[in-house]
Amino acid sequence: MVDEFGIRSYMGAPLIDRTGMVLGTVSVTDIQPRAWGQPGLAAIKAQAADLVVRLERAEDDGLPL
Repeated sequence: MVDEFGIRSYMGAPLIDRTGMVLGTVSVTDIQPRAWGQPGLAAIKAQAADLVVRLERAEDDGLPL
């Protein structure tokens, strides 16, 4: 699939809930080579943490996770 879509860069961060369960990942890809660097890594980790908070709030409100 990577070759099929021409993906040259990938960065991801795990979605880990309050119990330590890995729910999945949030990721970005690009067809151009990229040096994401520490700022990119920090940004995707922050987005992953925010998404987990939102998912947990939804679960706390009775919605299935």
